[in-house]
Amino acid sequence: YYQLDFKGSFDRKPIPGPSVSFTVIPDPNKPVRLQVDYVHSDKFLAGHTFPVFAVTVVSDEGSPIMTFNPANLSMLLWKGDSSKPRQPITELKCNKPMANEKKDSFYFRDKLIPEHVGKYTIQ
Repeated sequence: YYQLDFKGSFDRKPIPGPSVSFTVIPDPNKPVRLQVDYVHSDKFLAGHTFPVFAVTVVSDEGSPIMTFNPANLSMLLWKGDSSKPRQPITELKCNKPMANEKKDSFYFRDKLIPEHVGKYTIQ
């Protein structure tokens, strides 16, 4: 709930105006954050497979957004910790959900962990 009070002045004398009240509603189609669920572990073996990442795109109103085409979604993986991708970049494409998985998430499974140990960034 918001209220705007309009006031003016003329020759330094106040001029009263109306108060306008309105409500701002969240946009159900505006993505505001990602929720990533996976089996947590602090150790993964180089060259093996990442756990399944279930990524939910959360809207301004807090509900999942499912209007994205999964074929257009990917995660990028590169060596280093910079926020700017460095070459070479590995693109991890989205998989279709399995029968037992939630339909409001996008899944990344069977993705290989890099062969070489080091710091990597997934975006």
